[in-house]
Amino acid sequence: AGSRARRWTFIWTGAVAVACGSLGARAAGTVVVLGGATLLLLHRRNRIAGAALGDVAGLALLDLRWPETPLATAGLAALAVAPLWITAARNSRRRTRRWIAIGATVAGVLVLVGVAGTVAFGLQQRQAVAAAISRTREAVDAVGDEEPTQVRARFASASASFDAVATDADAWWLMPARAVPALGPNLEQVRVAARSGAHLSKVAADLTSSIDQDRLRRADGGIDLAVMASMQAPVAEATNELRLTERELSDVDSDWLVGPLADRMAEFRSQLGRTRRSAEVAQLAVERAPDLLGAAGPRRYLLLLGNPAELRDIGGHLGNWAEIRADNGVLRLVEVGIPPDLASAQTVHPPTMTPGAYPQSLVEMRPQYYPQNWGATPDLDTVARLSNELYTQLRPGPPLDGVLYADPSAFAALLEITGPVPVPTTGVTLTADNAEDFLTKGQFAA
Repeated sequence: AGSRARRWTFIWTGAVAVACGSLGARAAGTVVVLGGATLLLLHRRNRIAGAALGDVAGLALLDLRWPETPLATAGLAALAVAPLWITAARNSRRRTRRWIAIGATVAGVLVLVGVAGTVAFGLQQRQAVAAAISRTREAVDAVGDEEPTQVRARFASASASFDAVATDADAWWLMPARAVPALGPNLEQVRVAARSGAHLSKVAADLTSSIDQDRLRRADGGIDLAVMASMQAPVAEATNELRLTERELSDVDSDWLVGPLADRMAEFRSQLGRTRRSAEVAQLAVERAPDLLGAAGPRRYLLLLGNPAELRDIGGHLGNWAEIRADNGVLRLVEVGIPPDLASAQTVHPPTMTPGAYPQSLVEMRPQYYPQNWGATPDLDTVARLSNELYTQLRPGPPLDGVLYADPSAFAALLEITGPVPVPTTGVTLTADNAEDFLTKGQFAA
């Protein structure tokens, strides 16, 4: 802290911390600015004060928060401390400067070797990674189309391909690259992603071994609830593995990633997130479906089919309804009808509604006379309570265990499972491709 230039260095570093740091960095930067200015005004040389200010400045620059462009704060911090490094080198002994030169040379060689190793690794593994991804996609596409043993073999091949990439990323000759700040995060990201690919492919292979969807269908119709219960553990394990993989990839995420790798990893994490959410739905299904399908006793449901061709608050007026019974995994269609089959303006003894239990806007639609208006509220819980109260008066029996609402889009999606359904007297066969258009427009023309 002897010369005027070195005292100005403290003011510069402190100013950077004040301008670009967090709240704590700004406070520390203010101390450095005031300390440097004091030394400058007093023309004092104080090694203890200089060392203290240098320490505080270094700590402040470690917590720069602006600008938010990746690597910008690192470059700004390096620029801010460069005068300190230059000052330190100039005021060091010749032997110290020699060691500094040796250290800089070693660091430079390390960077060059690291860059060369990373480039060689990238060129060597590019095709291997592409092949592993291709094998994984082929295995996924084969699910349901090939025998489980063949699908397991495909997943095992994909896992081995990813594992080979991860092993190569751990090679000893890449140690210099892993030690370089800008290169290490990129290699680590590739290594962890490859390990994740290998692990998830193995999980998929195990899942294929433990789950056979064909076994769900009972010979006498319905769903085998015991088989579904056996799926709970493997599905839960797969879901947990997906969550764990997401956390591992998040832990090694870095602003140092090169553009192409950063883009691919962002795409991978996005796909992984969608897969994890699908797995959570599957887990919810295998855990809750047995009870919904009558594992503990018969269940009674009302299905309301709405059509936005004539709007109601929930999405569309109720064009059809169906009562469904579920018992020990077997679904039975009890009755299908249109709203006037339940009630109409000519109904002599309409069902009653509990006073004050429903919004006035819904009450004014007179749902006890017009069942097509049961969906005249956007709240499905309210629709379910109203349907339960009115339907069980019109069709006596046990209380409803649930109310379902579906629109033509959902109906079309169900046709992907059931296959085409002919519409009598129209010459039209509904498929997943034409059902929504026919139900919202075509049927009225027909």
